[in-house]
Amino acid sequence: MMACSGRILRSTGTTLGLAALAMAVLALGGCGSDPTVPQDQVTVTPADAAGQTGYLVWALARIGPEFLQDPTLGVHISKRDPGNLVFSGAITGSCDIHFANGVGDPTTWDQAASGHMLTAPALPLQFRPFGPAGAALALGFEIEAEIDRAGGTANVHGTGTLASGPLTTTFTLAAVEVALAGYPAGGTLTTVIAGHTAVVTFTGGNTASGLVDGLTFTVNLATGEVTEPVR
Repeated sequence: MMACSGRILRSTGTTLGLAALAMAVLALGGCGSDPTVPQDQVTVTPADAAGQTGYLVWALARIGPEFLQDPTLGVHISKRDPGNLVFSGAITGSCDIHFANGVGDPTTWDQAASGHMLTAPALPLQFRPFGPAGAALALGFEIEAEIDRAGGTANVHGTGTLASGPLTTTFTLAAVEVALAGYPAGGTLTTVIAGHTAVVTFTGGNTASGLVDGLTFTVNLATGEVTEPVR
């Protein structure tokens, strides 16, 4: 949670979670933000893993609903590619999106029973939590969705990675139910980073519950901010 010169820009907002920002500092600058610290000495705590997970939750909760929206936003401009999305704001870059009908044939977004969204291997989406001049975190993914057009929802699943400096977080989305408005109503996001595994469960509200190394935390889906993991 993605051509041609007439692309639509998707604005993803700019508010980021405090714990996620701390994780980005650790990963990009080494312990204590000292660039001389060797990359293999970076230490990741359960709180860091929860923070990185919160940042992914924030982003993917916004990328998933694109399966339910016209990629061109209904504006007909010559040479626009309806199979490509371009994001702006705190998340930038592009990914491909394709739609198919019930028998698997390509179709338009409004006739689709399923969708497929993916970044090119060498062109992940970019997170810039410290503004345009700051270092970027790279988000790559391949996700699919079963689309309930009448109900206005999509069931999203797939995998991807978030790379930040020397560290890479892998993630899996399972049965995440999204709509154009609101927050995911069900499903899970599982992340693995530096030996830590975190699982976030969506229940439809603006807060999702998480578990990392036996510790519980919550994620604010509006900001990506997480609470300190506790027993």
